[in-house]
Amino acid sequence: PDMPSQRFQQILQFVGAKRCFCDATTEQRVAAHGIPTINLAELEGQLDYLSAAAPDLDLQADDFAYVIYTSGSTGT
Repeated sequence: PDMPSQRFQQILQFVGAKRCFCDATTEQRVAAHGIPTINLAELEGQLDYLSAAAPDLDLQADDFAYVIYTSGSTGT
């Protein structure tokens, strides 16, 4: 949340974000860039029926991906 707006926009553009899972803190910030959001707090309890086991999937190069973008810093 403390990231400068310009850097935030650069990251969204770099990853080519089409949709973003967010918390309440970042939801408005992401939406301001025209990217649809999914608020994780709103999903709480709705996915409990799903298995925690990894699914057996046939993944292809053009499938959606979950991306975690970090600065590469360990924070130390």
